[in-house]
Amino acid sequence: MRSITLMLALLAGCNGNSFNQGIEPSGSSDSGETTDTGDTGDTDDSGDTDDSGDTDTVPEDCTNAWHPVHITGWTKTFTATYEGAEGTATEVGLGATKSPDGEYYYRYQDAISNTSGSGYDTVVTVACDLGADEGMFMLGWEGTYTYLLFDFIPTTDQVEATHSNPRRYFSPEWAVGSEGTWGYDYNLNITQYMAGGGKPSYVLQQVSGTYSDAGTESLELFDGTTVTAYKLTNNSLIVSDSGFGKTEQDIYIEQYWVKGLGLVKETFEDQTEGTILLSKELSGYTGLSPE
Repeated sequence: MRSITLMLALLAGCNGNSFNQGIEPSGSSDSGETTDTGDTGDTDDSGDTDDSGDTDTVPEDCTNAWHPVHITGWTKTFTATYEGAEGTATEVGLGATKSPDGEYYYRYQDAISNTSGSGYDTVVTVACDLGADEGMFMLGWEGTYTYLLFDFIPTTDQVEATHSNPRRYFSPEWAVGSEGTWGYDYNLNITQYMAGGGKPSYVLQQVSGTYSDAGTESLELFDGTTVTAYKLTNNSLIVSDSGFGKTEQDIYIEQYWVKGLGLVKETFEDQTEGTILLSKELSGYTGLSPE
């Protein structure tokens, strides 16, 4: 479970207003209800309705071209390396969703698989401008984690995580590249429901770290297009307690974001062991356009 706890600490989080994010028991998203692939450029999706049949206007507080979660139906594919094996990754824009308490949030699917059969398939929930703090926050994450039991049998478990406060992972659009640094510190509770039933397992993690603006770079995309990418780094200390003693990992993440496309390149390094847990680079997209 060690690798997934590292990924969870930086990908996952949920505040007290947790709600069903459309994950079926298998862990795949219910894309038939959420993606609306024909509506790739409509940011407010004013045709959405609530359960009563009345039309609701979806708020646009998460309109950020650097991570366009407000747009429904876009897809991105990546060439990837995960846990030492080559693979593919995907991201899908699922647009806005309404929680039972009447609040709107935004979701996207984040999945990866490699040639050995391991990977994950998740739905991430995002909100913006919480209280007086502007920016983009991860509020929720749940899905499936596939690992190699006895190093050769692919096994898929359901995994959920909740943490003590939302993690601010990106600046508001007007401030991208100009904030310098900002920090985070929270407790993360991970629940893993093992394949085949039985009692779930639990891990408690203390997660703290710092995001840093790292300037801009010129990148050439897979199709030969040259874009200006914003570089964001993340240094994190993860202290895990599974009930059998504590362990520490130093994690370093390097990301490149392009306005209009979102994330285009990422490296996830476990500096404690000197290994690359994940790397991916954009190989295709639909429903989006670089600005």
